[in-house]
Order: sequence, then structure tokens, then C-alpha cells
Amino acid sequence: MSRLPTLVLTFLLSLSIVTVVATASAAAPPQQMPVSQKPILKLTDNGLEQSVLHMTTDDSVLFFLNDTKDSLTSLEIDFRGQTAHCASSNMKAADDGFIRSSTPFGPHDFATTCFHSKGTYEYTVYGLKPKPSGIKGKIIVE
Repeated sequence: MSRLPTLVLTFLLSLSIVTVVATASAAAPPQQMPVSQKPILKLTDNGLEQSVLHMTTDDSVLFFLNDTKDSLTSLEIDFRGQTAHCASSNMKAADDGFIRSSTPFGPHDFATTCFHSKGTYEYTVYGLKPKPSGIKGKIIVE
């Protein structure tokens, strides 16, 4: 008995499965990145997108987004006189009242921290090309 009919049937079945999968993939809408409703401070190849950021206590969480092509950045925020309530795992609270990056974060990565108390918080970003030794900014929570 010839195996040709079995091979032809297997080939046709495989072809129909590939066609169905390809059609389903083509019809699926592209997935979009979720949009944050929280403030984002972008660190860019030109420096800080904005050096002074105003936010409210309702905003509470701030994302520091490394939007550079290839810079490893680190960050320190002066919380002296205020209580730091939360931060991402790549940020650590120090005894001197600062929250600092525990490790540098690369392009398209981010660090977060919470600002629950009104006040002015000075911060410094290290590793950006315009001034690797540090670019200063302020976060004003109203």
C-alpha cells in the first residue's frame, strides 16, 4: 500500500492549520502599551524633560523613566524632613534622609517613589550625557 495518500492528507491538514493561524494573527488588533495615569519624569539624552515638576498629594507616585538611547542612570532624592512611604525595588532609603538608586537603571527602565507629604524635594540624576556628574531638579508636591 502506498504512503502517498497519507502524506498528501497530512500536508493538506498542516496547510489548513497554518492558514487558520495566520488569518487569526492577521485579524487580531495590535496591543498597545498601557498609559500611566501617574506623573512621569523623563530622563532624556538632552537631560531632564523638566527640571521642576509640580504634582499633588493625590498623584502620590512619580515614575522616573530613563528615555535615553544608552545611558545608565542613577538617582537620589532628598527626603530630609519628610517620610518616604514607598519606592520601587531599585530604590533604597538611606539613614541620611535620601532615597537612592540601589543599582543604575538603563534605557526604557524606570524607578518610582511616593510623595505623600506636601513640600519641595530636590533630586539629582547621574549618568545623563549632558552632565554625567549630576543634573539637579525639584519636585514640588502641593
